[in-house]
Amino acid sequence: MKINLSKVKKVVLLLIITALLSGCSNKGAKNYKRGMDAFTANDYETAAIEFSKAIDETPLRGAYYIAYGHTLLMLEDYEEAINIYNQVILDKDSKVVFENNKKAYYGKGVAYHKTLQYKKALEQFNLALSINELEKWDMDILLYKGEAEIYEGLYEEAKETYSRLIEMEPNNGSLFLKRATVYQALLDYDNSLADYDKAISLESNYDSNFGKYFMLKEQGKEEEASDLLEQLADIKISTPMDQFMNAKVFYYMEEYDKAIAGFEKSIQEGILEGNYYIGMIKEEEEDYESAISYYIEYISTSSYNNNLALVYNQLGYSYLQILEY
Repeated sequence: MKINLSKVKKVVLLLIITALLSGCSNKGAKNYKRGMDAFTANDYETAAIEFSKAIDETPLRGAYYIAYGHTLLMLEDYEEAINIYNQVILDKDSKVVFENNKKAYYGKGVAYHKTLQYKKALEQFNLALSINELEKWDMDILLYKGEAEIYEGLYEEAKETYSRLIEMEPNNGSLFLKRATVYQALLDYDNSLADYDKAISLESNYDSNFGKYFMLKEQGKEEEASDLLEQLADIKISTPMDQFMNAKVFYYMEEYDKAIAGFEKSIQEGILEGNYYIGMIKEEEEDYESAISYYIEYISTSSYNNNLALVYNQLGYSYLQILEY
């Protein structure tokens, strides 16, 4: 399950903020209510203003800080969100304090995760999980924790995290897919294949099949890998994302004309990652000027992105090739 890893799950944030609505009989209550109305209408700028006013009116109300912090996450103002959450955390033996602390640690972890500061994110997620209150939020925290562990190369820890998640949701194919990638990183191919097959049986999609494809390639099982791509190429295209994924199939099959045509269609539909793959194709064809153009276009449309370091590396390589010629 890729956490997208662009916005925090709005459903979770709505649950969090809704849970804070009780007992709002104070000066900031009207601003808080207006903030909630704006938040549910996706008007996060207005929500932030109203929550800030609520804090000014009632500065000792921890719930208002948490609502404001979560709104700042939606606005991608991660530094200020962390600052707000820090004002909530207290060292006090109280159920309400424990709950507020858990929400604040969780929010801080998300902010660090979104800015690719995974070690700091893990510290916050572990602090949140150490609090027994609000157990229903543990799954969302664990999802972020698992991804952060993968990014940090902590595969043994990630294996335990996803195993725990699978115990919580044994019919969630995306969790088996994540654990399959972890087993693969640990070179435990038998368990990796078992998890890929389980993921496909529960929720067959391009991601799970691509994962299995790369694992087969890694093991040198070229014929099985090629057969899998042939099967994927025949899947009916129904959505723009299907178009993008179908283009990736042809990219891996090295049928570049079909891949470029598919990526160009997906770009027109707003899936801009197609620029990166066309850049890779142009680089493979030694058309470095075109490759540079596509890489720059992709970079210009990306913000926090774990692939950017790789894209800059490919961009630098293409520039070097031009200089050599």
